[in-house]
Amino acid sequence: GFSWFILAPLVPTLGKVFGVSLSAILLLVSAYGYTMVVLGLLAGWISAKFTVKSALYSASIITVVGLIGRALSPSYVTFLITGLIAATAYPLAMAPVGTVSESIFKERSHTVIGVSVGSLFLGMAFGAFFGPLLFRALGLSGTQWFIVVLSIAAALWIGFGIKDYPTFYKGRSLRGSFKP
Repeated sequence: GFSWFILAPLVPTLGKVFGVSLSAILLLVSAYGYTMVVLGLLAGWISAKFTVKSALYSASIITVVGLIGRALSPSYVTFLITGLIAATAYPLAMAPVGTVSESIFKERSHTVIGVSVGSLFLGMAFGAFFGPLLFRALGLSGTQWFIVVLSIAAALWIGFGIKDYPTFYKGRSLRGSFKP
């Protein structure tokens, strides 16, 4: 949420930098939510079909690649496309939260899920709040690279933090999961 909602207060600057309309820039901010909706169910299927580890590793890699692409983007279209690549990672990261919380915190799994989802909203709030401060201190490019550094740090934390996580969740059946 942080890397996406940091764009909200930068809407006027992004419009000037890319020479596009306000509507086009608002699409950049809205695209995160659209990506979440479209890929949410698919991400659940992927995390159930493969392993929790693979979903989290994939989410980390996709985030870093997308945000590096966004930081290097010379145009609106590449900024949008690479931003969408980065946004696809969040559903992959959130999909296995239930499995992880139930396996580690059986008695408090709902609390852990709530905290995980709440962290998304906290990240959004921090992004919108700190975006102007970072922009003033680092400029647009520096702000984008700051986000990349944070995502690399998170990817390393995930990479080392889940290396011992059990892999026996592979191949769960989804039969009947999507029936009303």
